[in-house]
Amino acid sequence: MGKFFLGAFALPDLITRSIFLVLFLLLLPGPFDARAAVDGKVKSAKEMCRAGKYSEAFKILGPFADKNPRDKSANYFAGFCKAGEGDVNGARKYMARVLVSATPGTAYHRRAVSFFRQNARALNSVSPYSCVAEGRLIRWKRSKKPLKVFVSNGWQLPNGFGQGSSNVGNLLKLQKHLASNNYSKGMRACPGYIPEMRNYAIWGLGQWEFVKKEGILDYELVNDPRSADIFVFWAPTLPGKAGFTSFTFPGNIVVIEIQTAMPDFPDKQSARQTFIHVIAHEFGHAFGLQHSHNPRDLMAPSTEKITIYVGKGIGKLPKGITENDRECLRVLYAMPTDFYLVQR
Repeated sequence: MGKFFLGAFALPDLITRSIFLVLFLLLLPGPFDARAAVDGKVKSAKEMCRAGKYSEAFKILGPFADKNPRDKSANYFAGFCKAGEGDVNGARKYMARVLVSATPGTAYHRRAVSFFRQNARALNSVSPYSCVAEGRLIRWKRSKKPLKVFVSNGWQLPNGFGQGSSNVGNLLKLQKHLASNNYSKGMRACPGYIPEMRNYAIWGLGQWEFVKKEGILDYELVNDPRSADIFVFWAPTLPGKAGFTSFTFPGNIVVIEIQTAMPDFPDKQSARQTFIHVIAHEFGHAFGLQHSHNPRDLMAPSTEKITIYVGKGIGKLPKGITENDRECLRVLYAMPTDFYLVQR
């Protein structure tokens, strides 16, 4: 039998090679060792940041945060370093990631909110907000194809579906139904619906036109629900809301319902503006946004509970999509998420 020599010992080939391989692997830095080394550097950089050595710390924290945009601690300290250097706009990049990916009320979320409030003047009062829903970030997977949006002309969903329900089993059944040739079966005319409401929905979607210009998302209206990704249906009433958006998990459609029964409006213009705001708000959810902590934003939850102040117009409603809403969507679509909606 052939021999393999290691030092002064002669062993059978198979045994010797096994021993050599084990020795070789033991000498290699394993993935845990490499990770521990990186974690050690990052931890050391955070201490440097606390000690006021901002530039030195950022050389480590910045690249690490860019590779790990969901790491709230690293991005917070990277932002803290940039703020310490006097680069408030640079800090905004990292702090915005923290806000978008952190659950409201958690430590890093509170710290990031505090940063934006303390630097409101330098940042033109721009402050994004959390997009965490049930512990997850959700958005559409980027595609060259535009999202297809179907706005029904007064359809109310069949009995057992919708009406503000997000039952997963029903949503999956609905998804299958809408993809079939019998998609209109069970659909009915929604009480309170008038043809103008479809225009309101289209105008509400049009509020998000900036996502096309910036290349964040693309969308188009379609007349055939069998190919649609996002649907708009109508309901006479919804439980405590003016609009409701449901996702399928797993699945690949988003269903928006809009309540037709709104409070009495002082005039037609007030009615139109209210519907547009409600529908634009729901399309924000359909794209992955959650509720803003800023009452002036379109995505503030108050836009779902419409209150009309007779004689005072609708001054309590936001004027449209704010820079906070825009910034939030930009940040969301620039980082990895927990769940991707995929077009059909």
